[in-house]
Amino acid sequence: MSKIKSTSTRYMVLSELFRSKGAIIGFSIVILVSILSVYAVIVYPPSVVTRIWSDPEYWRDKPVLALPEWYSSLFGLNLPPNIVLDTRKQDSRILKYTVSLNEYTEHEITFTFDYDYDAFPSEINAYVYAKFKKNPLITITFIRPDGREINLWSGTITQNESFIILSNSPIAKKNVQEYLFNTFGEYVSDPTTEVVLFAVEKRGMDKPNTAEVLKSAGKSYKIKIRGTFFEKDSSLDVKLIIYGKIWGLLGTDDRRRDLLIPLMWGAPIALSFGISLSVITSLLHMFLGS
Repeated sequence: MSKIKSTSTRYMVLSELFRSKGAIIGFSIVILVSILSVYAVIVYPPSVVTRIWSDPEYWRDKPVLALPEWYSSLFGLNLPPNIVLDTRKQDSRILKYTVSLNEYTEHEITFTFDYDYDAFPSEINAYVYAKFKKNPLITITFIRPDGREINLWSGTITQNESFIILSNSPIAKKNVQEYLFNTFGEYVSDPTTEVVLFAVEKRGMDKPNTAEVLKSAGKSYKIKIRGTFFEKDSSLDVKLIIYGKIWGLLGTDDRRRDLLIPLMWGAPIALSFGISLSVITSLLHMFLGS
């Protein structure tokens, strides 16, 4: 008899629970937070989060202050994602060849890509992975779909793994200023490099609020990287990143970090806080009720 009564009581409680929309929503949130908490601990354990969260090298491939990927679709925008081209991986958009002559070796890499988005990239950077003993000379040329070529960067590298900033590099900015002066006969003091590279050639192409994106429309962009090495035993690989405006489920912060991680780690904290508060409240009711 007691078992029947207990079963009937549980049934009534559950029946009453699922009649209330607020209770259903609350119960669903608890289940969701619980699942998210378990997932966060498994995928991003505390030791991993502590290590990567303050490590800028881990996040360097992500765009700064990117919007979530779904934002572009939700509002009908055509925002650019990251475009990553890496010679260490098979990619039909990459052409690479090497020529050796006496004590010199020429490495040339051509990256070909389309750009049909409505917004400009946020940055352009290149990661160079090279093998050498004598510092090689690296030159980077940007070729637009309209046929215009811009000698973007040139210089020597001193480390086997080098990071070449193309957007804010003084060398790149100076070359862009020269391109604008030769085209329009005017000196521009502070052009935005990535905007000029991807803009329709007209006055005002140096600023994002006045420039118009030059879309591929069947004609691709190209970036040529040539390395002159003063030895036979050498190699050159490059990872080129054209940073977009959208990334991931929740976007990134000003340090390129994935904002999904703090959200996931907020779930177990919120869950533990909620459970602790519920236990304390129950104990207080029991104590005061007695």
